[in-house]
Amino acid sequence: MTTKCCTGCGRDLPLEEFPADASKSDGHHTRCRTCKRGGSQAGTRRENQERQHRLAEARTAALERLAERHDQEFVKLYYTEAVSRGLVEPHGSVDDSRRGLVA
Repeated sequence: MTTKCCTGCGRDLPLEEFPADASKSDGHHTRCRTCKRGGSQAGTRRENQERQHRLAEARTAALERLAERHDQEFVKLYYTEAVSRGLVEPHGSVDDSRRGLVA
């Protein structure tokens, strides 16, 4: 094998373009020297974009959960205020005769 595909940039390059790595079966690193130096960061950019997208989705989901909790708290507050002003009766205060359960 005289060439190898770089996992960073995806190009087929001669083995001389890959730094030595004794832990690999072919004795060379998986990314070429240019990618290792950071000259070609297409893969890194893509990973960063994917990460930013995941974070944006998580942030949106968290904001939706917060809005839902806010809505629930608003309803509780509104209900409490309405009960204190006598606009509605509190839960459980309606007796059975008013519900139509007792004849």
